[in-house]
Amino acid sequence: MIIEAFINGLLFGGVCALVALGLNLLFGVVRIVNLAHGEIIMLGMYGVFWIYSWSKNMFLAGLVTVSSLIPFMVLIQKAVFNKLLKAPGINQLIATGGMILALSYGAEIVWGVDYRSIPLTFPIAQIHGVFISISRLIAFAIAMSCALLLYLFLYKTYPGMAIRAMVQDSEEAELLGIKPEKMYVLAVGITGLLAGIAAICLTLIYSIHPHVGGEFTLFAFLIVVLGGLGSLSGSVVGAFIISEVFTISSILVGLEWAYVITLIFFILILILKPYGLMGRGE
Repeated sequence: MIIEAFINGLLFGGVCALVALGLNLLFGVVRIVNLAHGEIIMLGMYGVFWIYSWSKNMFLAGLVTVSSLIPFMVLIQKAVFNKLLKAPGINQLIATGGMILALSYGAEIVWGVDYRSIPLTFPIAQIHGVFISISRLIAFAIAMSCALLLYLFLYKTYPGMAIRAMVQDSEEAELLGIKPEKMYVLAVGITGLLAGIAAICLTLIYSIHPHVGGEFTLFAFLIVVLGGLGSLSGSVVGAFIISEVFTISSILVGLEWAYVITLIFFILILILKPYGLMGRGE
């Protein structure tokens, strides 16, 4: 049972890492704390569901969803984020918190509160008595492939290195000739791309409803802060740690206590490492 929980935690952690990477990239470059990141993913999940229901083609559903979320995120950047760049942090929280209400209750008005699922059936693999969900395995493979491609982009291309420079020190990056406005648009577009791919992964393993985004946002923020704000590698490490603690705890003591234990673990780590596991102090 523990081995199975460990494997499920590993698979869940891969998808959580993808969610957290988008959130942390946005903070690292644009310095915006987007509380509505989960709601963006929720819209993507609805997009995947409705397009698949019409076309019966999962590839098309994913492609259209990702292609739609990229310009949607850029639109949000132009309309909301740009006006918050020099605003106090509390203004960011209020504005993006308002986006949570607008998007989640807007989705409730349009699609209702019914739970919906993609009508795809995946087998359950059994290896030496350990059951592994193939849908979770596929979602994990997609998420980790995307994370690897993001790593190669950030470390092997000039735009990627420019983004990393912005994350490390935006003022020095600007002195080196990097245009912040272009990096903002690029980072927000990548965040939309990651949100769309995360929506595909999560649609394979979760039911869809207007408030599902809040669940992912909670885990994403725990992961981002645990790993270190602005540290993309910390997001990946934090995702696997948080997912393992939560999954194994839920097996041992039940789901309700798993949330408590995960939060206590999170607080203890921050007491020992106030800037997160891989974060840098100011």
